[in-house]
Amino acid sequence: PVNTSRLNRRNVLKGLGASLALPWLESLAWAAGEPVEAKPPVRFGTLVFANGVNPYEWWAKGEGDSLELSSTLKPLDPFKQSITVLRDLHVFNNTSGPHWPLFSNMLSGAQFKQSLIPQGAESIDQTIARYTGRFTSVPSLVLGIEPAETGLRGGVPSVYYGTVSWSSKNTPIA
Repeated sequence: PVNTSRLNRRNVLKGLGASLALPWLESLAWAAGEPVEAKPPVRFGTLVFANGVNPYEWWAKGEGDSLELSSTLKPLDPFKQSITVLRDLHVFNNTSGPHWPLFSNMLSGAQFKQSLIPQGAESIDQTIARYTGRFTSVPSLVLGIEPAETGLRGGVPSVYYGTVSWSSKNTPIA
């Protein structure tokens, strides 16, 4: 319930004046010359290639300034001090049928089950977003090229076709 006895034109105009001044107040700290330490944003990115990559052209040797990137990864050269290239990871799979479910647990390592209810695990990107998301307006930006599907294909939940990011055991994102 609104207290109409205190809601008069004078109080409304005072409130509007204060709300118009609020954005300006942030600039006072800048005008005072207080140095603000700018920290680079924390980012985590992954790429998924459902059909794989040529392992002979997907490698990195060394680290930091001495990091040597393959021709496929060469476009990342300006960022080589900030990237880590992982390789020789093994993702376990206990589904039968085509190879497409193999990458669905790439970021979680979960053993998928053949049932109507998708069963994964929180993926590493969402674990990182949960911790770093406190410091950013967009904790996680998950992009995919296929819409989420329901039902089964070949006895396996269709959601495994294009899902690599999971916010919880039963919640695929994209």
